[in-house]
Amino acid sequence: MTKPMLARSTLMLIKKVLAGLGCTGFLVSQVSVTDRGFGGPGVEHAADGIIRLDLDEFQGELKRSIIVWKMRGTGHSMRRHPFDITSKGIIVYPDKTVKITSRGLFEGGESS
Repeated sequence: MTKPMLARSTLMLIKKVLAGLGCTGFLVSQVSVTDRGFGGPGVEHAADGIIRLDLDEFQGELKRSIIVWKMRGTGHSMRRHPFDITSKGIIVYPDKTVKITSRGLFEGGESS
């Protein structure tokens, strides 16, 4: 069995055990800045949802954004939204969007 096959079967086993217990599991993965994947081969298929948090520089300031890449069984925004981490928790701004231009810059704006 290859490492990707073993990783996927292990993830599917974890998913089945958690579902059998009536639990929701959150698995956290870190990816490289240049990597487009999400945690390795097979992870995207095993996960019911993938939420990506990004931190990018815009005009000399770091900006946080969140995007829901996948969420089975529910409708969700298909836009990237800014968010802040505060002492009271995470605040997502659903009325604003973050866009990446062809020049690699971010522009804040109202969602439409």
